[in-house]
Amino acid sequence: MRRIFTCLLFLVLTMLACVQGTPPPSTSLPASPSISATRNFGMGVAGLIPRNHPNSTDEDWINMYELLPETGELFGFYTAWSDAPETEGEIPNVVDVGFGLDPRYNFTPVIALSYFRETSENKTVPNLNLTDPEQREKAIRAAVNVAEKYHPPYLALGVEVNGYYTENPSDYSNYLSLYLESYNAVKRVSPDTLVFPIFQY
Repeated sequence: MRRIFTCLLFLVLTMLACVQGTPPPSTSLPASPSISATRNFGMGVAGLIPRNHPNSTDEDWINMYELLPETGELFGFYTAWSDAPETEGEIPNVVDVGFGLDPRYNFTPVIALSYFRETSENKTVPNLNLTDPEQREKAIRAAVNVAEKYHPPYLALGVEVNGYYTENPSDYSNYLSLYLESYNAVKRVSPDTLVFPIFQY
């Protein structure tokens, strides 16, 4: 049954120190359905696809979710910060799906909003204008809307962010300032959410 899982990923949750923020009151992990008594960190997977993709049936999807507890307590839902230009600032559909799944699947969603995408030439480019105040505000609003509605235990703001730094070091400070503004905005509405970036492993 485990053959559908091509890899088991440890979700390494890191937080950037925020000069404007305050240290968390505790170093313990947010509650997850079944963190092992033998370790003090959560494990899980991200990026799975169900059997028979791209023609998966509802049964294929259900079967995949039912098997998730075998891989750990966490499941990563990675998505662009916006589904389309006309819905910028709203909660991406993938986030609603993650929190809308039946609790019997017994995992904790790890939500990751990506500000970058890879081109066909394997270049990492932003999927928003990092210098446009209006679009930055929409990206912050999307993160805040996720935090207000779901109070997620984990929220990543940026996926594989080091790839963008490698290719565009002079523009990286624009991502960092967006991260910092988003971090502070999310913490105001959901102080217990662990906010962090994801680096390429």
